Amino acid sequence: MLARTAESLYWLARYLERADYVARLLQGAAHMSAARVDADRSSEWESAIIAAGCQEPFATAHEQVSAAAVIHYLAFDPRNPSSIVSCIETARRNARTVRTALTADMWDTVNTTWLELRGFDPSLLDDDRLGAFLDWVKVRSRLFHGVYTSTMLRADGFHFTRLGQFLERADNSARLLDVKYHVRL
Repeated sequence: MLARTAESLYWLARYLERADYVARLLQGAAHMSAARVDADRSSEWESAIIAAGCQEPFATAHEQVSAAAVIHYLAFDPRNPSSIVSCIETARRNARTVRTALTADMWDTVNTTWLELRGFDPSLLDDDRLGAFLDWVKVRSRLFHGVYTSTMLRADGFHFTRLGQFLERADNSARLLDVKYHVRL
């Protein structure tokens, strides 16, 4: 297997896993913020930014942490390489690079996700529509993982794809535990 192919499969899975993680992170922050009784709800959104690993770039782009700023930055900001939009676009670029190494179902899943993403208008997303968008991201990510698990040959390509998925999951879990541990202290 060529190193470029392995690298693209690895990053394809990694970016789709990251999009899923960011969607879950935003949903969790929204639920935790809504459940808070005190006036300081921004701490949940600040935790989301830190858990996403975007604290420094967010601080340079925004003066204050607010729900709207965090949601836009983590979901739709094309300048943020970890935003949902950027993750899906980068995953599609990686998929196009190794299209011959993908099954037809894998390519259809990634390409359809990218095409449907272009139909979302961030300015029209209220709380209900944001929840539906984040659910859509999670479903599309899980669909890709189910498709590659079901259709790829158990060869090197499959293992590099799986490696990308699980390394991203481990990285995100460690970052989330670190943030929540320091919040408890």
